[in-house]
Amino acid sequence: MRDALGRNPTSRFRLSLAELRELVAALRPRIEGGQLQRITEADEHRLYLTIRGREAGPGDGEREAALPGPGRTWELLACTHPRLLGFFLTSHPNKERPKRPLAFDERLRATVLNARVRGVRLPWDDRVVVLDLAGGAGAREGAPMVAHQLLVELSGHHANIFLLTGEGTILASLKPSASRRRDLRPGQPYTPPPSGPCPQPAAAENELLGLRGTGEEIHRAAAARFEAAFLRHHYESEINDLSRAVRAAVRRAHRLQAGIEADRERALDAELWRRRGEVLKTILHRASRGLESIRAVDYGVMPPEEIDIPLDPRLDARANLAAIFGRYRKMVRAQAECARRLAEVAPRQAALARLEERVAAHVSKRPPWPGLDDPVDESRRLKLARHALDALAAEAAKLEVSARPRGKGARRARHRTAARVPYRRYTAVDGSEILVGRKGADNGTLTFRVARDNDLWLHVRGGAGSHVIVRKTKGRPIVREVLLDAASLAMHFSKAREDTRAEVHLTSKRLVRPLTGAPPGTVRVERSETIQVTRDPERLGRLLATRT
Repeated sequence: MRDALGRNPTSRFRLSLAELRELVAALRPRIEGGQLQRITEADEHRLYLTIRGREAGPGDGEREAALPGPGRTWELLACTHPRLLGFFLTSHPNKERPKRPLAFDERLRATVLNARVRGVRLPWDDRVVVLDLAGGAGAREGAPMVAHQLLVELSGHHANIFLLTGEGTILASLKPSASRRRDLRPGQPYTPPPSGPCPQPAAAENELLGLRGTGEEIHRAAAARFEAAFLRHHYESEINDLSRAVRAAVRRAHRLQAGIEADRERALDAELWRRRGEVLKTILHRASRGLESIRAVDYGVMPPEEIDIPLDPRLDARANLAAIFGRYRKMVRAQAECARRLAEVAPRQAALARLEERVAAHVSKRPPWPGLDDPVDESRRLKLARHALDALAAEAAKLEVSARPRGKGARRARHRTAARVPYRRYTAVDGSEILVGRKGADNGTLTFRVARDNDLWLHVRGGAGSHVIVRKTKGRPIVREVLLDAASLAMHFSKAREDTRAEVHLTSKRLVRPLTGAPPGTVRVERSETIQVTRDPERLGRLLATRT
């Protein structure tokens, strides 16, 4: 048994020309004559159109016809993602509304919002759908209704949505056109795709096996298949991003270890510099200013050997002697520091290696996705896969590995998001909100623009670090475990993060004052308490996993 479109979902969704004809035919009695009431550009690929139209039922012929009555509101989705090309009615209105309308969204609202849908058609033998619109937000009262066209191209990597004048001039597009054959910039006349056989989806993906059912059932089947492909596509994108981020973290950890070991190798010359200093002490009268080196016999080894002592020609003998012994002491300290750092890096490297193995195993054992003929089994498999992925992401967060989307689309999406906030947000053991400043200027913004007077303010004592704010809720006391959570974050995001213990200032935000003339984020505390905090990897891991 298959769905009404005769398909099984994959991570790709592309409508064939025959399918698109059936979908458009089912749209006509429902939205023609209707009003475009709402427009939402969810992201750079998805556009939702809310149209108040009519119910449809059996007509005189094979096609459906509009039914009399109060009408019905339809949600139409156009998606131009290269792997998810769709144009159909959906029963799941968009809930991912951006905080601010995006550019194409704003242009559509200013031009065709409240316009009438005069028709929906396929003007060429290709996957290009045109909505003919009349009137709208830009129409003047008493003036003739202005005609516009909303043109949806569902053609592979160049899929796009265009707003055209009634004469076919491009006013705006969902995204800049990537076509090299056609000039599709705003102000240019729209050029249809090159004539020729319409490329069809691969048979293994979306081979047309027969449409059946009412128009609404066909759209419902298309929406269900799209949703399944959409979920799998995002699931696979997330696991691929996580895998990529973990591999990058492992490479960084290896580079860090190699750098520390290189520092340790250089520090092994400490004994040679001590010998040079001891020999130079016996021949200070020969080390006059201006010499770049001097040779002398080291009688402290058996048999005695001649060694070369490099000198700074700008310094006198005693200053060169002090510089040589200073370098010796620095190398001795470096040996101990390198040993300590290698001991600390080793557990993280081991944890990253284990995480990389788990992620690789998860990628290699991705669960098979059955078709829509078994939605219960599909939902169960997806739930298990998502649960495993979330567990891996939480483990990665404990190791401070974050997966970020890649590519031009991901960069544009990040640029379109809300303004950057100057803090990281974490959740304490009782659900309280903890805000951690990102850097110097952000610390000042967090403390003096975001924090309220009755919030708690924390900062590690005697060193540079992030400002930490604990949001205080009226009627809800802040318990000691919450203070320890906040103090642990203050220690972690400071120069004391490698120490075993640290002291953290704790005070009310109203007692913190900016220091005039000092760098951004430098403050003066009128009165504070001190809380002792011990490094606790388990507590810190729990907190880092709650970052939002």
